Amino acid sequence: MKKFFSIAIMLMAVVAAGAQTDFRHISLDEAAKAAKAEGKLIFIDVYTSWCGPCKMMANQTFPQKLVGDYMNKTFVCVKFDAEKGEGLDVAKLFDVKAYPTFIVATADKKELNRVLGYYEGPKFVEKLQQCVDPENSPAILRKRYADGERTPKVIKGLAFIIDDDMRTMYQSPERDSLKNFRDTMIDSYFSSLSDEKRLAAENSFIFEYYAKNIDSRQFGFMVENRSKFLPEFKHKADSVIGLVYNNNVKMYLSGEKKYDAASFNAQKTAIADGGYNTDKKYDTAYALVEEYAKGDLDKYLAFCKKNYKRLPDDQLTSFLENFSDKYAEATESQRNAASRFLRSILPELPIRPIYICAGEISKLEKIDKH
Repeated sequence: MKKFFSIAIMLMAVVAAGAQTDFRHISLDEAAKAAKAEGKLIFIDVYTSWCGPCKMMANQTFPQKLVGDYMNKTFVCVKFDAEKGEGLDVAKLFDVKAYPTFIVATADKKELNRVLGYYEGPKFVEKLQQCVDPENSPAILRKRYADGERTPKVIKGLAFIIDDDMRTMYQSPERDSLKNFRDTMIDSYFSSLSDEKRLAAENSFIFEYYAKNIDSRQFGFMVENRSKFLPEFKHKADSVIGLVYNNNVKMYLSGEKKYDAASFNAQKTAIADGGYNTDKKYDTAYALVEEYAKGDLDKYLAFCKKNYKRLPDDQLTSFLENFSDKYAEATESQRNAASRFLRSILPELPIRPIYICAGEISKLEKIDKH
């Protein structure tokens, strides 16, 4: 029996290892030769040792079976540190300016397409599946769109390309322009579809990736029709709806979204009706938002002291964000009391909320100096 279990454990380890992405420790020239011999494309991960998203891809995405199975079947996979050895030449050859950059190339080292930044496993595979099709190159997709083609393939492919472009632009005006173009493109395409087409599998990308605004028509349609989606997408739709509701509650909690009783209560009702608060995880956040809206900062702070520990970690982070803004017009005594409260909870906070809390304390205590 012990021998049987030992063999089973060994087999499980082999299966798990085989599922991971197989990065070969070879040069780019050797990868090209291997790709020609095996009839595959080359996948090149250009990373740096200090890059957070690079580490997330290495630790979270590439080890996934879904990713590994697709990568190992399709590519000869290699990776290069852009700041060391051959990586310097590879980064220069492909004009890499952001990390991580993933290059999909032919066996003769000609770039077909590229993907930038961190992605969760399923979307990463989906993007790579698009990359391997020459008809999905940025130049071709842009031309097809300019020529008036409005198919799911063109809209989705072009939206993904714009997403990657935006990842390298951060807060530049050009980024805002690209985002507006993408959102207008998606909205116009969505408007052109019948309800039946909107529910089709080929258009599920609209809801999975571009229905993250609670006030958008796409989100409203998804909520109203969640039971009508195909079974293979229904769970994903439920997950996206829950995520949007969760983010919106946190925006109210942080003050990023201004409180309006009618809108807030309508959201509470929608969350309850959809079954997204059966565990009462939002009740404390609701109460904090409503208490602050009453306008009595002394009572609000007393309420915070009694209830903040009931917040889940992600909501706690939002609760602390912009906390000082709530006291921008308060009396010196009220600001001091708020600062003392934040100092008192600082030692018990998780790491990320600690940094946020410390920053809010600093802001509160600087107000008096101006």
